[in-house]
Amino acid sequence: MTTAYISEGTKLWKRSGECDSCRRPGLVPAQCCRAIILDLAYPFSADQQKWLELHPGASALTPTKIRIDIPCGALSADGLCSLYGSDERPEVCRDYPMRPGDIEETPGCIYEFELIKE
Repeated sequence: MTTAYISEGTKLWKRSGECDSCRRPGLVPAQCCRAIILDLAYPFSADQQKWLELHPGASALTPTKIRIDIPCGALSADGLCSLYGSDERPEVCRDYPMRPGDIEETPGCIYEFELIKE
């Protein structure tokens, strides 16, 4: 199990766990690699919400968070990262998840976050 300490604004989180690529019964393998979740700087307007609804695979999770269902091109047929362990794998993948909000939309994620400092 790995442990990391992550700051988010004034908060300090302790992240623990070891990725198992969601390889447990009832879970879709590599869930975090099958969509992009983006935090927005400001809430969607009503017009932007209509625009988003016209794009299959995109959805608003909250007024300031969107999900785009598009799998990573490095996923192999069995749902594992073909870049795992190589220098080609982006740092953002190695460091994920960086905050509790990153796993809110990933049911069964094995990582846990503990708030150390508010």
